[in-house]
Amino acid sequence: MSGRTGAAYLLRLSVLSFGAFPEAVPRARRHVRHVLGAWGVPGITQDAELITSELVANAVRASLAGRTQVYLRLLAEGGRVIVEVRDQSAEPPLPRVARYADEGGRGLAVVAALSRRWGYYFDAGWKAVWAELGIDGVAAGGTGDGGGAGDGFPETGAWDDGAFMER
Repeated sequence: MSGRTGAAYLLRLSVLSFGAFPEAVPRARRHVRHVLGAWGVPGITQDAELITSELVANAVRASLAGRTQVYLRLLAEGGRVIVEVRDQSAEPPLPRVARYADEGGRGLAVVAALSRRWGYYFDAGWKAVWAELGIDGVAAGGTGDGGGAGDGFPETGAWDDGAFMER
C-alpha cells in the first residue's frame, strides 16, 4: 500500500510527564508535533496540537491545588491516534456553554469538534481525559459527548495497563 493513510498501523506509544505549570502547554504541543511527524501522520498534527493544548491547560488548571504531575500519552494504532492527558484531580471534565464575552469555557467543545470522540475515566487516583482522531484526519463529526466514567477508554487492552507511570 502506498503512503500511510489507511494502512494498518502497529501500536505506537509515547509518554511525556511534566510539572503542572503553564509552560507545559507549549512543551506538550511541540512533543505532539514531533512525535506525529516521526510516526508519519502529520496530516492530523494541527488538530492533535489544539486538542493537546486544551487538555493540558485543563489538567494544569486542575492540578494547581498542590498536585504537581501531569502526563501526556499518545497512542497510534489501527488508523487512529489517541491523545490522553492525566492529572490527579478528582473532578470530572464538565463541558460548559461559553457566552460571547467569556474568556474561557470553550476547550471541551473544541476537543469534541476536532475529535471522533472523547471521554474520561478514573484509574488509581488519576483522571484521564482522552480524544480520538482518525489518522486520515477526518473528525467523523465530533461525536464525543464527554463520555464519562462509564464510557471507559477506546477498546485496547495495551492502553489500560497502568504500567506507564509510577503510582
